[in-house]
Amino acid sequence: SKVVSSGTFGDSKMWDAKTGKLLLNQVAPGNFSWSPDGKSLACGIYAHYADGNFPIEDILTIRDAKSAEKVKTFYKPTAEKKYQEGNDLVYSAEISPNGKLLLSSGFDKTIKIWDIKSTKLLKTLDFGEEIFMSKWSPDGKKIVSISFDKTIKIYDVKKGECIQTINDDYRPFSVSFSPDGTKILTAGEKGIKIWGVE
Repeated sequence: SKVVSSGTFGDSKMWDAKTGKLLLNQVAPGNFSWSPDGKSLACGIYAHYADGNFPIEDILTIRDAKSAEKVKTFYKPTAEKKYQEGNDLVYSAEISPNGKLLLSSGFDKTIKIWDIKSTKLLKTLDFGEEIFMSKWSPDGKKIVSISFDKTIKIYDVKKGECIQTINDDYRPFSVSFSPDGTKILTAGEKGIKIWGVE
């Protein structure tokens, strides 16, 4: 068993839960998610600070959960952006329920869907605002995303369209689908809320 942690003001780390051994200590804060089979980790880099930039080589990767080694790279910064200024950093990275697709979103105001086997970008969905988090539905047919502008959007993956927009009076920091995919839960500035999915 392994444990991962990440934070806005610290490195992303992964430990062996049995021995406490540190397996991964990333140079920049990032976001991790497990693959459904527990063999891989999706990792996105999301932090830049005014008092000093992090040198970033790979923004979006898949790592082997056993060795913590990088096995696939989906997105690298351009040469002039080796030190990121925030425009194309990834706030959220998640592997689809069937383990075949990678979902990413962040500062560039888009949601991207990648083919894990080929690392090819398959689809880009325009949110319109910076995206704090995006998640797959349990069946992989929908995506829910939350933004700094206090909106929650649900997308149909096949159509590539937003099918529901929820406007709230507070900023959500976290979101997830219920196990049956009929509801979403958000947590943010004013507590936890449950919403119905149309």
